[in-house]
Amino acid sequence: MMKDAGFSLGMRVLALAALALATPAAAQQGGMIAAFDANVLSTAITAVGGRTGPVRNEDGKAYYTFTLPSGIPAVAYFDDCEGQACKTLVLISSLEMPAGRTVAQLDELLRTVNNNVPAAKVFRVDQRVVMQHYVLADFGISPANVQEHLRVFSNVTLSMYQTLNPQPQQPAAGG
Repeated sequence: MMKDAGFSLGMRVLALAALALATPAAAQQGGMIAAFDANVLSTAITAVGGRTGPVRNEDGKAYYTFTLPSGIPAVAYFDDCEGQACKTLVLISSLEMPAGRTVAQLDELLRTVNNNVPAAKVFRVDQRVVMQHYVLADFGISPANVQEHLRVFSNVTLSMYQTLNPQPQQPAAGG
């Protein structure tokens, strides 16, 4: 039963990712982004229907809180930086482990998801399920492709939320 839930999640996400990242509009809209910054991130989040939140600074790194279009809270930060020019955008979302599942059941589900969903890495930290996705601008990236990465990540997190919580409810928005 666990494999079926993870497999259907994987198939949905693969289909969404293939459609989203292969759109001709993604290659045609706007100029190329050579590096990520707060303005690029904020513009992309707003363009896909998400909401920006406060910036947290920890250990000399800025963490940008935001809400995905799916209503799930997330955090982004920049990596692979030379001065202010950052080539990697890291997206992270975290969900609570649902009651009624053992750690072993959850770990099996996460193995299945990771084998079938290349759009995000999913792992467990204590009693939370964490999803992580990297967006690279090594050779430039269009604004539309940054937006599509956010949409796909939003869909992955929503699918994971629905897999963990099969009752018909939406996640509570928050930051």
